[in-house]
Amino acid sequence: MEDCNQYPTDPYEIGNGVWMIPCKINNAKHKFYPLFKPASKNVHQIRYPWSENEDQALISLLPTKCSKKWAQIAKELNDRFYANSQVRNGKQCRERWYNHLDPSLKKGGWTPEEDSFIINRQQEVGNKWSLIAKDLPGRNENSVKNRWKSISKKTRTCDKEIGIEAEFEENAEMQGNGNNEVNNVEVEGEISFERIDSSSDCGNYLDIEDEIITDY
Repeated sequence: MEDCNQYPTDPYEIGNGVWMIPCKINNAKHKFYPLFKPASKNVHQIRYPWSENEDQALISLLPTKCSKKWAQIAKELNDRFYANSQVRNGKQCRERWYNHLDPSLKKGGWTPEEDSFIINRQQEVGNKWSLIAKDLPGRNENSVKNRWKSISKKTRTCDKEIGIEAEFEENAEMQGNGNNEVNNVEVEGEISFERIDSSSDCGNYLDIEDEIITDY
């Protein structure tokens, strides 16, 4: 059997800024949990997706934590699911609750009235999403912010398309006017030839090309 003691127990660099971090493995041997936090805030830390069991545990812990001590809730989740490794923190637990698990959240589509309110209110108070969300029952600051961004993106896209269409029409109109001016110049003093059909109802007709002067 391979001796695990031969491996280092502290993080170590293998070159080019790449570090090896000792991890714990769970009983199912398909998840690895780092034993150390990154020394630098610029280091990307793996974020594990929330499982259904974690969600249920978080929901069950909330009634016993009236003041919502998120750091303590995170510790209990880590003890229960991650062998006391620091995988969950208080901020993650708080965001998971307010953005996904809170039963008062609306998860349906947005109404035109809600969209209008968000647009008008944002123009009044700026990007104070929590303040805007207070007047929208069932919507939190994160969902309000995301909705405003979505509306703004669609508005910019529509404005761009309208601008392109207006520019195209303007160019087409200018081009049309230019052609008319050229045609008018060419028509003045023009000598043209017309063939008059011999089957015409006119009493006098020509069966040869006659010279017609259009400049009198």
